[in-house]
Amino acid sequence: MAPDLQDPFLVKRLGRRLPGPAAGKIEEFLGDIERQRTTLDGLAAQADANRPTLTSFDRWGERVDDVVLHASYHSLGDLAYGRFGLVNMAYDPAARQEWEGYPRSVAMAGGMTFAMSEQGLFCPLCMTDGAALVLTRALESVRSDSPATARWRTYIARLTSRGADRWSGAMFLTERQGGSDVGANTCTAVEDGGVWRLHGEKWFCSNAGADLALVLARPAGAPDGTRGLALFAMPRTLDDGTRNPYVIRRLKDKLGTRSMATGEVELNGAAAYLIGGADRGFAQMAEMINLSRLYNAVGSVAILARAYTESAAWAADRNAFGRRIADFPLVRDTLVQMAAETDGAQALVWEIVGRMDRAAEGREGETDRRLIRILTPLAKLYTAKRAVWAASEAIEILGGNGYVEEFITSRLLRDAQVLPIWEGTTNIQTLDVFRALGKEAGEEVLFSLLRQCLDAAPREGQPIASRLREHVDELESALAGLRGHEDDAWTVGGRQWAFKLAPAACASILVGESAVAEGPDRSELLAHAEKLVDMHLEGWTAIGLLRALDRRRAKVHVVPAST
Repeated sequence: MAPDLQDPFLVKRLGRRLPGPAAGKIEEFLGDIERQRTTLDGLAAQADANRPTLTSFDRWGERVDDVVLHASYHSLGDLAYGRFGLVNMAYDPAARQEWEGYPRSVAMAGGMTFAMSEQGLFCPLCMTDGAALVLTRALESVRSDSPATARWRTYIARLTSRGADRWSGAMFLTERQGGSDVGANTCTAVEDGGVWRLHGEKWFCSNAGADLALVLARPAGAPDGTRGLALFAMPRTLDDGTRNPYVIRRLKDKLGTRSMATGEVELNGAAAYLIGGADRGFAQMAEMINLSRLYNAVGSVAILARAYTESAAWAADRNAFGRRIADFPLVRDTLVQMAAETDGAQALVWEIVGRMDRAAEGREGETDRRLIRILTPLAKLYTAKRAVWAASEAIEILGGNGYVEEFITSRLLRDAQVLPIWEGTTNIQTLDVFRALGKEAGEEVLFSLLRQCLDAAPREGQPIASRLREHVDELESALAGLRGHEDDAWTVGGRQWAFKLAPAACASILVGESAVAEGPDRSELLAHAEKLVDMHLEGWTAIGLLRALDRRRAKVHVVPAST
């Protein structure tokens, strides 16, 4: 019952955004992944049903800490890393040339198409890419005769390989007492000759069996907070072939993304190598986190797209009360909402990805950098919540069948629920949006972008562009009001403001895209922009938000947790 083309918007969007030769080839590339849909769905279902296991000791009683993954998971990896080249593409000079300087846009499109079947492996793809990115930046900053040069080159080559020698990466960041408060991390690092020895515990380590993990730890004598954190590359296997002495204590029993191993790690003097300066650890990790947030948004859009297409296919085929359920106004309106959210979220995400490609090719300007900085947490914040909503709506449209594990919709909902948590919760993203608005002076470039998109509206798009201009003005006015609050109560209104800004940005970018689209495609973009405004912005005012904020200063009675 699944439709032939799982995402009805992606190929058209990239056709508008990529240079001519690349635009002509994108359908073939994504079509290769799409033709594997039945295989991908089957492997993903098997990997989800056969969770990773941990073998702590071998038969001789020696510590091994092997994460055993099901054969289906390895097959998914062969397709994602190998055949599709979803990590390699952004680092391969030939791929950059083939895709006219937009390899990350294409790789992310392939990743989204892949993630419509499998979210569990999409996380290690993200972290492998992120580790390669951080090490590439480190390689650019060291002397050619530095001992680190050969090591970073070797690690990058393995992380970006499409062959059997490939490595997967991880980010061991979260600690039990820290969570989002990374500055509270207590893991320590002690220099020992040419290596550093790491000690402490990491509490939530996705891709726990990775070949290379980037780890934050505090060197002896370093200051408290994030300023004292350094970043280290910790290989699974040492140069002499022996196991690095860290322990995977157990694997987490998770609600979703079950195919991927997430564990608790004790470092126990593990050998690692300092990346860059000892005082730059958090700044370096932030680059990986920002890329991970973008991946998170791509994964969210993948769930939006799959939830929509599954729902549309079911509604077109299912009959009730003598009619197709797609012909009932309530069902039809839900499908239109899902289509608008998918198209708009995708437009926002590819606005960021395209600017990242510009940066990688040296075409980035200061405006691009600032827009990437503010749009990334905004996209992560919004798309993650909408993915959970869409997965839930899809289950409801499919009814009882959508609730059972034989259909993908139940797994979509389980996998979607982690997306608002990964790489910083919704509240953390809200604060980061405002941090970017302030420290990065993002307000000017953000509102300029939205108004440029609206100014480009074609004749038939003028009515919705006019409505959006009013909402953009309201958002700017509300921002000034929020900044007038002296305590942190404004953050409640700030979160609501961000959830108005995001659909306004999605709709504005859709309007801007409509200027270069034609015929039915233009009408579809404008219709989706209008639907987003109707869903999220109609009746909203800056004054209403600020007045509501003043009424919300009631005390919350917290009940202490029982032991």
